[in-house]
Amino acid sequence: MRKRAKLDFERRGGLTAIDDVAFARILPIIHQYMPRIHLSMSAIEIRAHLDAILYLSIFYCPWRKIKNYRSIYRFYRRLRSRGALTIIQVKIGRSTPLEIIRPRKEARTESRKRKCPPCPKCHEDAMVCYHTKKKYDDDGNIRMIVRYSKCSACEHTSVFIETKNNKWWNNPNFVPTCC
Repeated sequence: MRKRAKLDFERRGGLTAIDDVAFARILPIIHQYMPRIHLSMSAIEIRAHLDAILYLSIFYCPWRKIKNYRSIYRFYRRLRSRGALTIIQVKIGRSTPLEIIRPRKEARTESRKRKCPPCPKCHEDAMVCYHTKKKYDDDGNIRMIVRYSKCSACEHTSVFIETKNNKWWNNPNFVPTCC
């Protein structure tokens, strides 16, 4: 698979629609809200960073697709923490916010538990896994997983052994010992 080039906003400007008039209105606001570290940035670098932030807020591409994404991300976080993004949004004349919101997975309400087989003694679905042990081969691959479970209804304990990669027909390095 060929590695794709990252988007470079310093060399290839104009991916977004920030014209010179809008940028002239934005630049004093950025100088007002940014610390002295970023005041040493040139206007071309600031414009490239703003182009990247605007591009990300429109197209929702990952941060890592952009060249120098760490410095752009720090620039974005500083603007957002100081409340300058909403002011910049008004000065540009965009109706959609400049906030880069990523969809997140919702937190689980209940803990995730492994499905255990029913208890062989009382035949109820009350087996709970309380310990797991992994055994490895010489190469560091998992050879087998031993799961210890206990029935919450009748206190019966059980051991389940799950073999992994123990199938000789799948192992290309298998040499028969009998011949």
